[in-house]
Amino acid sequence: MNNCNIHYNEAIISHNTWHSAFVFAFIAKVISWSIFLSALLLHYYINKSYYDATLNSFTDIFDYVTHYRDAQHYLHIAQNGYEPDSLYNAFYPLWPALIKYVSEYTHISYYIVSIITANILSYISFAIIYRLTESIYGRVVARTTILLLILSPASVFFMIPHTENLFILLLSLYAYYLHKNEYALAAAYAIFLPITRPVGILTFASACYYWWSRRTQKLRLIVPLSILIGFGIYLGIMQYTTGNYYAGFDAEKHYSNNPTIIQIFDIVSFWKAFIAIESLIINGYYAAIDRIIYIINIILLIILYRENKTLFWIAAPLAIIPPMANHFVSYRRFSIVCFPIFMVAAKLICPNKSLYYYIIAVLLILQIYLIWNMPLGAWMG
Repeated sequence: MNNCNIHYNEAIISHNTWHSAFVFAFIAKVISWSIFLSALLLHYYINKSYYDATLNSFTDIFDYVTHYRDAQHYLHIAQNGYEPDSLYNAFYPLWPALIKYVSEYTHISYYIVSIITANILSYISFAIIYRLTESIYGRVVARTTILLLILSPASVFFMIPHTENLFILLLSLYAYYLHKNEYALAAAYAIFLPITRPVGILTFASACYYWWSRRTQKLRLIVPLSILIGFGIYLGIMQYTTGNYYAGFDAEKHYSNNPTIIQIFDIVSFWKAFIAIESLIINGYYAAIDRIIYIINIILLIILYRENKTLFWIAAPLAIIPPMANHFVSYRRFSIVCFPIFMVAAKLICPNKSLYYYIIAVLLILQIYLIWNMPLGAWMG
């Protein structure tokens, strides 16, 4: 009877914690959209004279921002699929497939579906990250983690139809179930990571660490195998749709930010890119922000390694390798999915209220400024 009461009380506690997680995630989405729309509205009313006939209303500006860069490519793939020798083949298939099937099932336009789905995915991921953080560091750190996520310099991508939303949901589910040692569920979500983004294959490092640290339990091998299976599925999709297993890699060669394995090991080239004066001159504070974030991430990863090696191996490859492979292109955007780093940052600033409010204020001002510049064609990520 006592055991029944204990399980009943645990169930109530679990229900309450998940309820708190989803409530705070909803608040976070409301805050995000309030900042986003306020910045765009302020921009519109102050800069009306800048625009020509193609962007002469707030609706036009909103449409431009929500079709931002890669978003229009994913919408094209959702509508038309892959084709042999197309540059669109560089973009991974799971996100456009989700847009396509949800749109066809609901009979709602691809564009509307992409925005709604992206925000639902990021909303759920915020709740999962909150719950994971709360179980490790407590509620205050969990709330701060989500605030840092929604105020990070590229967090606008949690509101527009890019792959960050689907990827961070899958990654948070993968991390959550690894933390709970429910390896079968972790493997089930891990399969989809290499089909969502090219960096999905980097989670193989964390899967191997998880298996190695529990190597006496042979069934844990299913976790790293699931990553390889997912990558194999990606290659199979490209072969089926384009007739070429490597169509995605061939298409990436035509982009200026084409990442290569060779560049990862070219430390000299990486260092030159890191200190490139011409990049700082051409891209100004955007390039500087990328490099500052990289340095901060390295410092926080050292702390994370000491505290939670599983989360470290999830975040480290995603935070370190992409800028080495493509010389910091889109690093702000790529790094926002590295939520374990935000967890450590939140833990560090929470005890110091002055530092806490200062960082939140600085990030809020920076966020408004960056969103402000999006309609002018400034590259946010």
